[in-house]
Amino acid sequence: MSRNRARTDTIVLVSILVAVLALYVASLYSTQIKGIAFNNLVSNIRFITDKILFPIIIGSIASAILNHIFPHKYRSYILAGSGIIPILNALWIGIFKNRSIYETLYTGLAQYKSGMTLGATITYLIISPYNSISLIILVVFLFGFKTSLIIYGSLAFIAFASGMFAEILQYSKFLPKSAMISRRDPNFNLADEISEDLQKFKKCLLSRRLLFKHLKEIVLDYLVVLKVVLKWSVLGVLMAGLIGGALKEKEIDFFFGEGVFSAISILFLAAILEIFSEGAIILAYMFYHLTGALGTAFLFLIMVNVIDFLEISDFRHIMGKKISAYYLFMPLVLSLIFTYILN
Repeated sequence: MSRNRARTDTIVLVSILVAVLALYVASLYSTQIKGIAFNNLVSNIRFITDKILFPIIIGSIASAILNHIFPHKYRSYILAGSGIIPILNALWIGIFKNRSIYETLYTGLAQYKSGMTLGATITYLIISPYNSISLIILVVFLFGFKTSLIIYGSLAFIAFASGMFAEILQYSKFLPKSAMISRRDPNFNLADEISEDLQKFKKCLLSRRLLFKHLKEIVLDYLVVLKVVLKWSVLGVLMAGLIGGALKEKEIDFFFGEGVFSAISILFLAAILEIFSEGAIILAYMFYHLTGALGTAFLFLIMVNVIDFLEISDFRHIMGKKISAYYLFMPLVLSLIFTYILN
């Protein structure tokens, strides 16, 4: 399965590079777009690259550090149990781990099979692809602090509402109940565990050997994070540059502006496009930068990881038809409402 993902990513990247090359060749021979389309493409790429370079470096470092210091045992304990608490915890737990959409999907489904509630699982799957510390930093640098609060507030509401309503539908037997619900270990004390880990950290600071070992692990985590970040960032930058270079202003407003057809085209693009995380944020920002339509950019941002065909097929295989239909329908309806409000 991972081989198919990698092959798909390669096909998408090659396709974009071919499209960029075709645009360049056309700009050399066509008097209508000569010196316009390719220049726009290059200027858009430079504009986006200048915007994302610093936050990507800072975000990757912050993500590598958090990946290293936040143990898995915390996550399992925090997401265990039933009711509203695991759903609320699922809103913020992703900040400690930078994951691709596929890693988020398989982690969420694995936790569901291990006993995480359906509501917490759906909340986690909707918001976690965008709430790691590296992605939060990127969104703030691109959209600004106030707009980022609107984006994450809307995203959190949709994720929480989708999770809570799933729990209600399970209780009313409209959705199938989970096979098991994990309970918190009564012998596990989070405060004591944190205190113990802090003591280990203090010892680490006093030992050069341990400190070097941990720094080495953080650097390795950083390289892993940076590899994922750069892959999606390159895709996002190339696609953003291609859209800005190939389409005229009226066409951009028509396809990615505030109209009904714009929402339809965005949903179609989100369904067929294999681009997530940093790439999706960069592309969403380009839509916002070119049209000023925050709602349309937000719609793309949230739906690109919900209605992706490959993800849905894997989700349906594990969760079944009813839950998969709900996972598609509920975020879509709420996202369209927020699209209208934000626009």
